[in-house]
Amino acid sequence: MKNAIFLKYTLELNVFDRIHNLRQGFGFNLYIHCISFLFIALFAVSLNSQVIHVTDYDTGIGIPGANIQLKPINFLTITDLNGYTDFIDISDVSEIVITAIGYKQINYLLNNEIYDTIAIPMQMSEYMLEQVVVSAGKWSQQKRDLAVSTSIVSKAETELKNPQTAADLLISAGHVFIQKSQMGGGSPMIRGFAANRVLIAVDGIRMNNAIFRSGNLQNVISLDPLMVERTEVIYGPGSIIYGSDAIGGVMGFLTTNPEFTKNDEKPKIGGKVLLRHSTANNERTGHIHIKTGGKKWAYLGSVSRVQFGDLTMGAYGPDDFLNTFFVIREEGADRMIQNDQMKIQIPTGYDQINIMQKLRWKPSIHTEVNYAFHHSETSDIPRYDRLIELTDAGFPRFAEWHYGPQKWQMHHLKMALLKPQKWFDGLTIHGAYQRFEESRRTRNFNRDSRIARQESVDVLSFNADAKKELGNIGQLYYGIEFIHNRVLSLGEMKNIRTGETGLTSRRYPDSEWQALSSYLTYQHKFSDKLSFQPGIRYNYIWMESRFEDVFFPLPFDNASLKNGALTGSLGLIYQPSQSWTMGINLATGFRAPNVDDVGKIFDSEPGAVVVPNPELRPEVAYNAEWNIKKTIEKWEINASVYYIWLKDALVRRDFRFNGLDSILYDGMLSRVQAVQNASNVYNTGFQLGFNWNMTPAFSMRSVFNYNFGREELDDGRTSPLRHAPPLFGQTQIQYKNSKLHVNVGVEYNGKINADQMPITELSKPAIYARDENNMLFSPSWYAMHCHVKYSLSKSILLTGALENITDRRYRPFGSGISAPGRNAVFSIHYNI
Repeated sequence: MKNAIFLKYTLELNVFDRIHNLRQGFGFNLYIHCISFLFIALFAVSLNSQVIHVTDYDTGIGIPGANIQLKPINFLTITDLNGYTDFIDISDVSEIVITAIGYKQINYLLNNEIYDTIAIPMQMSEYMLEQVVVSAGKWSQQKRDLAVSTSIVSKAETELKNPQTAADLLISAGHVFIQKSQMGGGSPMIRGFAANRVLIAVDGIRMNNAIFRSGNLQNVISLDPLMVERTEVIYGPGSIIYGSDAIGGVMGFLTTNPEFTKNDEKPKIGGKVLLRHSTANNERTGHIHIKTGGKKWAYLGSVSRVQFGDLTMGAYGPDDFLNTFFVIREEGADRMIQNDQMKIQIPTGYDQINIMQKLRWKPSIHTEVNYAFHHSETSDIPRYDRLIELTDAGFPRFAEWHYGPQKWQMHHLKMALLKPQKWFDGLTIHGAYQRFEESRRTRNFNRDSRIARQESVDVLSFNADAKKELGNIGQLYYGIEFIHNRVLSLGEMKNIRTGETGLTSRRYPDSEWQALSSYLTYQHKFSDKLSFQPGIRYNYIWMESRFEDVFFPLPFDNASLKNGALTGSLGLIYQPSQSWTMGINLATGFRAPNVDDVGKIFDSEPGAVVVPNPELRPEVAYNAEWNIKKTIEKWEINASVYYIWLKDALVRRDFRFNGLDSILYDGMLSRVQAVQNASNVYNTGFQLGFNWNMTPAFSMRSVFNYNFGREELDDGRTSPLRHAPPLFGQTQIQYKNSKLHVNVGVEYNGKINADQMPITELSKPAIYARDENNMLFSPSWYAMHCHVKYSLSKSILLTGALENITDRRYRPFGSGISAPGRNAVFSIHYNI
């Protein structure tokens, strides 16, 4: 039998980015019947395997990350770092389609011969790179075949930028704006929406839970950016695939998978050790991961430990952002201390640990089982924007305001069957259990009573997703989902002088929030130039909350909500030539009221308290979007224009509680508010971008975003939308060869004048600057960065950066903490 053969092939113009299989994890007994069914299917499939080796035509070196599709069975896989695949069964295969970044596509029609190894050379492409997206439909799809706008952050870019948190990683997507209230923060804003109106998915499983709030969220920092293989951002409503919350967009994080060995290799152990230091916040990061794999089993385990000190801001910018004081407690009393080093934001430091374990089992070529365990835990995180608030008398409002340890844990099991059957060509079943723990600890200045409120959420989820090829005319995607959230909350008051403890009001009632849904999408090709993508999803959500809080007698003992929501989408893609792609997408999205909307009691701002409101219904978004992409030789130009109308928006409004418009809360007479379906939101904007491959080594990329949003007020007026950032963007030039990668870029953020400020932001004087008329405003800013990556050897990789080179003092819109000043970053990666 021949050891290798070079295949004849046809060359196409399209090239595609890496296809990554969804990486999912371990489930629980609730799904034992589904698991048993899939295990039976695993052993019903026979093995007849070969290895494919994809190489560069000129050098003969293996090409990593090449996408391999076997037709007509539509099995998808990718090559490893040396250009090899796992075992490939080609007994039922008539055609192999291979694509890779920077190479021309190959289509090969197979004969009946069987070879141990098939070696396929690929030639470099002169055209712009096409990419593959997983998160948009939970199956690998070519980016050019989607009507929605997407961004992809590759592993290589993440490795170069070396972000401290997953929130910082999202900045590389170009069209995501990040707000921070504290250093341990990072709330993504997408097309004017944030928090519980955008969705986070980890390996295809939604992270959003029943207490995701409308204010800014920092849950995304629970992810370890050092173990994120690929980040995909889908812009606009994603409710067809992900259900509630996906109004502004979806952020899909795909984490690193363990790898199998080839049929002629012995099991081996590999991994990486990383050490990193940053000067602006005295960051010290240590990371290690170990992986090993055999022919059918593979394992990966990782641990990351991060310590952050207090953050230093830039030297040149508004004096309003300087940190003039901090609070210490001495001899039983709080003292307001003048900060002699006003660029250091005290206190902002915190610690974090991340653990990930993954196990893969491949009993046959068509079947695979994946288990994953994720654990993340932080120390106390000082909420800096609250700790710099002053009372009218000029004293600090708070002596303590900390987020308690933020914990996230996920067990996740995925089972995949990729062999054509009557009803599907591919089927994945997911079971996941997540546990979230968070708390808040506050104490007013020179008060002895410390109030701590703690919440825990247990989330069970089950997903089944399938796809079916309908000849050459289209593909069908469908699935079902069930989610169960259980929320528990506690409130405690402690006298720090005497040590006495007692109960106080809880933030949430004990609650259960559940959702059951199914979806169907279809891609139909009228011709090679025109395709149509309709989709529909029905969601049924029900919630039960029990109010047993004696601190606030309520006019009801429990609240029960039952809501149904039908969402749909229509997409049209027109590709008149290889260099043109145009898409139109009409879609609806929704967000069902959750426990945070219905039952929360908290202080939204000084002098205001939010109380429960059990009479809520879903808010519904109507979206229209037009996308265009044009390739002109070495240029790629893309643009998106969108309009979103959010009907019956859930917003905080003044409210009466037992007939009162104000109540005493935590010792302060506070205006009563509640979440209500009391507004319409109108939001429009556009995204522009271009890529220019000047030479094989030099390239340039630029993105620009503008958003204009308005929200209705009670009196009939409108206010700028709270989470609609000013114009922002970034431009970068990079040089890359086999050993060295250099990226020089600039980020910028436009100005928001006093008359353009959202009305909700006018009550936050501590976080904004003042203009010549003493009015609050958000200044414009820019920051220049240089990132470098150098391969010292096969085992040692060095990365470094000089960020905010000109040492600007700036604060992104809506943020309560200033960005880092001039920051030197250095890390060393040692590959085992």
